[in-house]
Amino acid sequence: MDQSLHITQEISQLNEFNQSQLTLIINITFSRTSQDENLLIKFINNSVIKSSEGYYQIEKEVTCLIPQVIYIDEVTISQVQATTQSNTYLLYFIGTICIGSVVFGGVEIFFNLLDTLQMLSYLKYINTQLPYNLQAYFQLFGFAQFNFIQKIFDFSGLIDLMLNSNNLKKIPTKVASDDITSLFIINTATITTVWISLLGIYAIAKVIPKILYSFKFKFYSESEEENSWLIKIGVYYLTIKYVIIRICYAIISEFFYSGILRVHMATAYDLTFSVFLQLYAFQLNSTNFFIKLSSLLACVAIIIYIFSIYFVIQISQMKKYSFNCIAIRTKYGSVFDGIKIHQFSQYLNALLLIKKFMFMFLLVFAYEFPAFQTVSITLLSIMMSLFLILFNPIEDKFEYYKQLVCEINICFTLLNITILTFDFELSYFTQMTRQSFGWGCIFFMTAILCIQLGVDGFQQWRFIFKKYKQIRKIADSILRLFSKNDQEAPKDAK
Repeated sequence: MDQSLHITQEISQLNEFNQSQLTLIINITFSRTSQDENLLIKFINNSVIKSSEGYYQIEKEVTCLIPQVIYIDEVTISQVQATTQSNTYLLYFIGTICIGSVVFGGVEIFFNLLDTLQMLSYLKYINTQLPYNLQAYFQLFGFAQFNFIQKIFDFSGLIDLMLNSNNLKKIPTKVASDDITSLFIINTATITTVWISLLGIYAIAKVIPKILYSFKFKFYSESEEENSWLIKIGVYYLTIKYVIIRICYAIISEFFYSGILRVHMATAYDLTFSVFLQLYAFQLNSTNFFIKLSSLLACVAIIIYIFSIYFVIQISQMKKYSFNCIAIRTKYGSVFDGIKIHQFSQYLNALLLIKKFMFMFLLVFAYEFPAFQTVSITLLSIMMSLFLILFNPIEDKFEYYKQLVCEINICFTLLNITILTFDFELSYFTQMTRQSFGWGCIFFMTAILCIQLGVDGFQQWRFIFKKYKQIRKIADSILRLFSKNDQEAPKDAK
């Protein structure tokens, strides 16, 4: 034995006839990877071992298979820690951009970022044994999933109160190991919170203009110098007030249906994931009301989702001149904003909804067929890349190249995972080679984060600069008007 071995022996007296029970615990500490190895135990003197019936032991040796042990050296651990730490900083910067897009506008940037991060976060549920470095790296993307509320608030106690967990059907092992239940009602807790927040924003947007109109300020003084200073403050106040009211008006006018569709498309990954988990463990005939209700709601949700795809396709089929109508753009702008209206380009958002639907369907229902699962998901991503290349559907060049390069990087990531899946079945590569494929996946996903950070950071800066320039332009125009009136006043006096 070339590894550290520790044997714990326990002998317990069974009765007064000098009969004992021997318990032998063998702990092996490995300093290398172990695969398909056996532990052989030989008994040197069988005559000392006798059963309670008086029979001597016949077996001279016992063999048992040692479970596969993957040894991770200190160098690999430190490399993974350094990589995840640097990527954590990237995610912090990306998070800052997301917050900026929500606060200052340009919310499309937030939704595009979220889409990519969500896609990456769900790749860890593909049914294959990932190498250590890739498995550790995937832990970075947990925040991108909308199930963070049930992670913060442990619902396991609530579930135990309402029903017996043993009554629930099994879900894919990797998903279950992440403390995710099959219940649609529980899994959509965060999505429900998002929709409630959306309604809250709509209500606030209705109230804020009324509050701003109720404020009355005096922006003039008897002193000429002080009066000039107060006028400037008043102009900037009125300009900012005007911009805020205009934003509120945009929120109110776009809520039905552009705002609803935008949030629906942003939460599509998590909604379909929750729906398919419940359908995978479908229990409409359950005696428990909570399980039955959850299954029924999942059916309703899948019908609504399919109808939403049909609805988006119908909007995309409108005549080209309709897209220039202000009322249409206000009502359905989130479906075709920033998209070229020609050939098949206008169907981009409908295709994205279908892609998310198919991705989650394969992730959940093809779980028992790993090779088919990974190949199908990879082909899905390749088809999306080909669509972007062939039809060039996005108007903004920066956004187009960002999405194209990110999609291609996702394809390469999935190709590496597909190779790892086949190797898990064939056991062809060494552990070092598998780690190399893991590093390949990490490289492509890190490239995605860097591209997102660079392009979205630039776009957000450009948007804020344009917005500030617009406010400054309005304020300067009003100030020039005041200045002109002041110059004309003495002439009138003469």
